Amino acid sequence: SVGHWLLRGGALAVMIPAVDSQSLTTRADFKLRQYAEALDALVLQGGNDVAPQSYGEQPMRPEWAGDPVRDRYEIELIRAFVDAVNRAKPAGSKGTYIKKVSLASTQGPGLKLNTGAL
Repeated sequence: SVGHWLLRGGALAVMIPAVDSQSLTTRADFKLRQYAEALDALVLQGGNDVAPQSYGEQPMRPEWAGDPVRDRYEIELIRAFVDAVNRAKPAGSKGTYIKKVSLASTQGPGLKLNTGAL
């Protein structure tokens, strides 16, 4: 698993709970911002394809529907993490603070990121 791979590299892996309507914990019980402020990195494990609705399209085939709920949750995690990094920027620091963002895909094309938009 990704968690074990991180642990072998010396990292302390913290699993952020995914919360939905069937969970014992509700979203009101915790804030993603709190996780983001306490972490040094965010690694999202692979899974379903990104739902075409997440980028304004419809699935070409039903089995390619993805998981729009997970997509919204992971996008919220990414935004919380980027906000925390930007808030942690020292007042005297000038220029670009986020130096590197990496995306890796084993089954699809690479994506170009505009880090200035982060």
